[in-house]
Amino acid sequence: MEEYIPEKYTVLVLTKFFDRMKGFLTRRPQGCILLISPCDSIHTFGMRCNLDVAFFNDEGVVIRSEISVHPRRILRCRGARGVLEKHSSVNEGWYREGQRVTLCI
Repeated sequence: MEEYIPEKYTVLVLTKFFDRMKGFLTRRPQGCILLISPCDSIHTFGMRCNLDVAFFNDEGVVIRSEISVHPRRILRCRGARGVLEKHSSVNEGWYREGQRVTLCI
């Protein structure tokens, strides 16, 4: 399985309640990925564009991946520890189920 490595993105880690709740509703830098934790559900109400979403478990393994999630949706993932989100782009890759999310700081 080919690994997806987001090299040209800035990752914003959101752990505070209001930051997690706002997600992409707040103006964010162009080309960023949100890492929201703890989180096992998201909404896309108020979004103007589609999102790519990857829920991961405590071990960092993606347990659900969705590409191009439309506005006005709710996604839940039982067993998720957190979620990665980015604005969708047809030409960009994204995480698939079974891949491991690695954050190197």
